[in-house]
Amino acid sequence: MKKYWDEDAEPNAGDSQQDFPVIRYSDVLLTYAEAQAELGNFNVANEYLNMVKSRANLPDVDINNIEDFKDEVLLERRKEFVAEGQRFFDLVRTETLEEEVQEAKGIQVNPIYYLFPIPQRERDVNTNLPQNPGY
Repeated sequence: MKKYWDEDAEPNAGDSQQDFPVIRYSDVLLTYAEAQAELGNFNVANEYLNMVKSRANLPDVDINNIEDFKDEVLLERRKEFVAEGQRFFDLVRTETLEEEVQEAKGIQVNPIYYLFPIPQRERDVNTNLPQNPGY
């Protein structure tokens, strides 16, 4: 992927000083659209989703049920943030990790990957803090 590679400044891609975004405006728009859909405000949700789609010259949508809307947002996030390291977190957040990885790669994902292990140093500080299951 050459998404953030400045070929002129660093032709060998060894130590580019190219900045990369921490959060992009399209991420804010899609997050807001999803939140509005969860609240049942589909007019607002579609408006914000379509802001991202229209920038990419994609046709507008008018979705009025939560499951279809969430599927559309997940698909749009998949296309919008390719190679930006967000897909795993989107799949975990939407609880579709196992299903999507099975479909894409044909492998089973252990459900423990919905949670990260709690660092031992945190558990040493708070001895009442249990470890997440599976770790």
